[in-house]
Amino acid sequence: MKNKYYSLISLGVLTAVASGVFVFATPHIALAVSAPTIRTPKNGAVVAPDTKIVVTGLAQNNSTIYFILDKKVIGGTKVKNGKNNLGSFSFTIKQTLSRGVKHSLESQALNKGAKSPFSSPITFTLPKTWPRRLDGVIVDASKANVLPVAVMIENLAQVRPQSGLASASIVYEALAEGGIPRFMAIFARDDMLKVGPVRSTRPYYVDIAKEYGGPLLHAGGSRDAFQEIGRLQVRSIDALVNKTAKYFFRTGTSPSTHNLFTNKTRIAAIKNDFKLESVIAGFDPWKFKDDPVLSKRPNEKRQLTIDFKSGREYIVMYKYERASNSYLRFNGGRPHLDANYPKATQIKVKNVVVQLIEKEKVLDAKKHLALQITGSGKGWLLQDGKLQQIIWRKAKANSRTKFYFTNGKEIEFDRGNTWVEIVPKDRPVTYK
Repeated sequence: MKNKYYSLISLGVLTAVASGVFVFATPHIALAVSAPTIRTPKNGAVVAPDTKIVVTGLAQNNSTIYFILDKKVIGGTKVKNGKNNLGSFSFTIKQTLSRGVKHSLESQALNKGAKSPFSSPITFTLPKTWPRRLDGVIVDASKANVLPVAVMIENLAQVRPQSGLASASIVYEALAEGGIPRFMAIFARDDMLKVGPVRSTRPYYVDIAKEYGGPLLHAGGSRDAFQEIGRLQVRSIDALVNKTAKYFFRTGTSPSTHNLFTNKTRIAAIKNDFKLESVIAGFDPWKFKDDPVLSKRPNEKRQLTIDFKSGREYIVMYKYERASNSYLRFNGGRPHLDANYPKATQIKVKNVVVQLIEKEKVLDAKKHLALQITGSGKGWLLQDGKLQQIIWRKAKANSRTKFYFTNGKEIEFDRGNTWVEIVPKDRPVTYK
């Protein structure tokens, strides 16, 4: 026996739909109206998360098109009349749909009391999992496009091990005053026990934070940084401002520049208080790929070394680990650990980018720096057990930085975390 909605429609012409109830006019035998053609979604389509499902197609002029999704009428729309008695229609599906199952969609046209046959049925799927926009990791589809959060993190030798760096999808390391590198970590995860120590920001970090569209957590900043925050309209969550100080906490009994932290609970509060929970990420994503299988990975023993010329404590090294197809990070000659883990857990990195820039400029008596991170330049990619020369491009302050191989092809990063080392060209970078 046919489904209920088919048997009902066969008795007459559908003239109105309200609350899923069919209303019919006088029965007709002849079908004088041709079936609509659904053009999108394409049959068999997999619909990306946070994408509006818009049904478009063609039908006879002066028709009303009704849509049947999974054997239920979900609404209708008028045809926008066109030439040669053929017009277009567009309809947005507003219902919440199940994930991981195929949905069936049909349509029928009604025109001056006559009805059409049903359109050819199409199917589409909303996946249960999807690559996360920030790092390509396969996650629950509902978390694929979460708005990232940027946090400034200190790198003085005496504060190590820091907390949270191993949980970041992307970490940028660049010089600050005194030649001491500083981190900005970009998070999509929400399970960090602690993140910090949180430090002040600088204008070039603000430019990078703008690429992701989310809030920037910091503890003050240089004058140029605050000017850049205002110019680019970056959402500043400043620990030194009364309104936003509640999103941070200190360890120990006395205030210090080295004991300021945030965590998953306070980051969640930021998103709730500023109504960011439902805001989806809209930045231009990088490209991602799967790891090569173990048999395709090299037995690479060489290591990448970056000397910021700031002393032995700030020399960075990366060593390849074939089993995990990632790189063990060393800071100051020691394994770089994350304090969030009860056992000594060394930070592992899937992709390491060395972004070579022009020599830094000292701006003032406080030795604040200017780093030229817009424009284009050369660099290196450490990935899959090999080192390759690359090119980077960032058109303007609020543009996404993109990375390319020397043949012009955009880099496909391995799914997982990426560390971007922003290094002036006069600093030694070796691979041996």
